[in-house]
Amino acid sequence: MATNFFGIPNSPVWGLLGWQTASFYALDPATSTVPIEPLADIIPTVTPFRVAMSAIDNENYVQNYRVTRNALQDFTDVTPNVHKNLTELTITGVFSSAPNMSLLGVPITPPTFGFRLDLLQMANLERMADKRRPVMVITPRVCLARAFIASVTRPWTPADGENLPVVVQVIEARIASPFYTDALPDTDSLAPGNSQTTGGGEQSVTPVETPSATSPSVGQVPPDGVGMAPSA
Repeated sequence: MATNFFGIPNSPVWGLLGWQTASFYALDPATSTVPIEPLADIIPTVTPFRVAMSAIDNENYVQNYRVTRNALQDFTDVTPNVHKNLTELTITGVFSSAPNMSLLGVPITPPTFGFRLDLLQMANLERMADKRRPVMVITPRVCLARAFIASVTRPWTPADGENLPVVVQVIEARIASPFYTDALPDTDSLAPGNSQTTGGGEQSVTPVETPSATSPSVGQVPPDGVGMAPSA
């Protein structure tokens, strides 16, 4: 599960907003923390501040860890052993032009105002991505407090009819803070050494001065008679 700025799971917001589908929330520009439209996914929307899929077909949650390939001298300091990569989430769902969503069992049909709701939702989602700002992504299983929209794919076929299938990939936007930051370098990227964070295989930055003899130029007499033929 993704965590917030202090490393605490986002379960309170997760349970309130993500009930049955995937929702993308635009965050306030000042802090990129609070959703501008903090409504549950069961409430239809046509605003550019929240986009909710009509249904989810598949979710692919990936959390990779970069593990050092160097031999370790000891396990006193675990910082250079494993680094946590950014969380990636790929959601496959569908936008419906006539959603059959309901609130507390009562069917709700949002006003279309003469345009297809699926195309409007897609346009709002791409508008979020174009702003290059983090968004909040919540599904019934995953919560990312801040994430960037990395790609939006529309694999439509005639069998889909007026429904609009969509595949969205988001990548976690991690905040650099004392609570959640690896400040030390990974020894896997350093030159071979003892895999310690102190002197872990890094080359010396102090230049080594080696004296060298300078050959005299052509036509000059070497100093101190060096190289001269012995006198008779």
